[in-house]
Amino acid sequence: MSNAAFASRAVERLRLGEALVAVYGTLRLGEYNWRAYLPNAPHLGTLRATGYQLHTDGRLPYVAADVAGEITVDVFAADAPTLKALDILEGVPDDYRREPIVIEGQPCWIYVAAALDPAWRKIPSGDWVAWVRDVDKNP
Repeated sequence: MSNAAFASRAVERLRLGEALVAVYGTLRLGEYNWRAYLPNAPHLGTLRATGYQLHTDGRLPYVAADVAGEITVDVFAADAPTLKALDILEGVPDDYRREPIVIEGQPCWIYVAAALDPAWRKIPSGDWVAWVRDVDKNP
């Protein structure tokens, strides 16, 4: 999807009163939490978001602010009940914080780790889905 197409769809959803949420892990398009929480949410695009580094504890993904980092996200339009359900899933505010981010000029929300364990492994590609596939190929 082009940047212009994303921006057009994002503005349309914002006008409808929906929030944009950028997800990077198990909520990404086709992943297991997407099936449970976002199957009916409009998918606006798969993009790269700068200023974050992706980490994992070996089981789940986490992001933390990092000026040199870049992650792959899927952006969805979410109504208020969906956003509330995501906050509960993500354990806001204890496990994650929902923070504002701007992607391609559009205001979005992103879930950031409330605390980062130094033992967690960085995922240099910033792409959770690709990393999981690689891990599955090379257990």
